[in-house]
Amino acid sequence: MDGGDVKGFYEDFGRRVRVAREKAGVTQGQLAARIGLTRSSIANLEAGRQKVLLHALYGICDALDLDPADLMPERRQSKDVDLVKLSEQASSFPADDRAFVLNVVGAVRRSVSAR
Repeated sequence: MDGGDVKGFYEDFGRRVRVAREKAGVTQGQLAARIGLTRSSIANLEAGRQKVLLHALYGICDALDLDPADLMPERRQSKDVDLVKLSEQASSFPADDRAFVLNVVGAVRRSVSAR
C-alpha cells in the first residue's frame, strides 16, 4: 500500500465508522465515552486523520454492535490503470489495436466520470 492508498484506506474506514455511528444514533461524544477516547479522537478517526489502534477498533465494534470486518474498506484487487499512459502507449500499436485500446480507455473514462 503506498501513501495515497493508506490515506484513502483511513478515510474510507472513518466514513464507515461515521455511517455506523449515525445509524446507531450515537454521537461522537457518546462513542468516545464508551471506548475511552476523546470526542476529537473520534472526529479525527472519522475524517481519516487518525489511525485506529486495534483496541480502539474493537471498542468501536463493541459499542456499535459490529464486527471489525464491517468497518474495513474493500481490498483493491489490482493497481489502477494509468489511462493517460495507456493512451500514450497505444500510439505505437497497429491501427486496429490502437483504435480498440482508445475506445476502451474512452469508455472507462466516461464510466468513471458518470459516477
